[in-house]
Amino acid sequence: MTGVRPYRDIMAHRRRSVIRVLLTALALARPGGLTSV
Repeated sequence: MTGVRPYRDIMAHRRRSVIRVLLTALALARPGGLTSV
């Protein structure tokens, strides 16, 4: 096995991380977003 990850896995992981960042940003943008959790 080489050290190069499949392009599909890289894009899937990147998309997943981007979605997580967007959700976190939306939660922070809402008034009292994370404090109510």
